Amino acid sequence: MDGCPGLWAAIDEVYPLVPHQLCWVHKLRNIAKYCPKRYRESCTKEAAKIMYAQTSGVAAKLFRQWKARWIHLIPKAVECLKKDFDRLIPFFEFSPEFHKVIRTTNVIERSFEEVRRRLKIMGYFQNTKSCKRIVLSLFFYFNTKWERRTERIIPIAQYFSTCGYLSRTRESKMEQVIV
Repeated sequence: MDGCPGLWAAIDEVYPLVPHQLCWVHKLRNIAKYCPKRYRESCTKEAAKIMYAQTSGVAAKLFRQWKARWIHLIPKAVECLKKDFDRLIPFFEFSPEFHKVIRTTNVIERSFEEVRRRLKIMGYFQNTKSCKRIVLSLFFYFNTKWERRTERIIPIAQYFSTCGYLSRTRESKMEQVIV
């Protein structure tokens, strides 16, 4: 998820019990913006090692090492990662088999990119209904495509079904928080 405060507030309202996080790929791009060219590659590669850590404890240790190395050379890059570090590590709460799928938002963003590309090619629509038809068709296509990627999705679905996340409604989630 991106860093938009309104989006975070909406997600908290709709999905109060579901952990959510910032995208590592976008954070690494943001860090790179603060790096002079001579440091950019090595700084971002070292920061990426944090993302690939096996646990949140190891990630925190790698972050402290990265911070010590770069704080005097590129303080803005360090601050960029430091201010959001807690919002980048929730994926460590899950089994390592899920980490590859949930540490970035690239799958979702690729879908939106494809929708924009196809809409641009079409130019314009006769009416709102025709626009909705093509957008919904594209999302139907992506849903079907994602369902075929069972090696990634089935373990996640099984995890959440055993936790009861998939069967609960928003209201029942709220009742559990209140109780």
